[in-house]
Amino acid sequence: MSNTQSNVIEFPKQNKRYPDVTLLKEKMEEAIQDGSIRRAHAQETINLFTTILIENLAIAGFDVSKSADMKMLALAIESLKAYIMKYYGEYHPLQGLSEELFIAKKNGVYLLKTTSIQKFLELKTNSKTEH
Repeated sequence: MSNTQSNVIEFPKQNKRYPDVTLLKEKMEEAIQDGSIRRAHAQETINLFTTILIENLAIAGFDVSKSADMKMLALAIESLKAYIMKYYGEYHPLQGLSEELFIAKKNGVYLLKTTSIQKFLELKTNSKTEH
């Protein structure tokens, strides 16, 4: 062995701190194909806007901790979730319900159908009397 060969340092072929780029690319392509990136982004967006909604209601003076109003707040959050999931091509039960509850006016405004609410209240009343 010559003197110059003894001064050569051999480094590992793969850096242990950073994974192989090919492996990362394969995992990313797999995540895109199976929709997990889309679902993760949707969930992060839902979490972000839910937090913003609740914080702004509290800042505006609304008591968001009242248990009597939690169902209405949950409906608002689930509606937001249904919208975001629809954007990403995912199903949420409220997507179909919104079609039944609202009617479009010529000026682009949507109004709540009172007949839909009446049907809902009738179903609720009938189910209580049957039990």
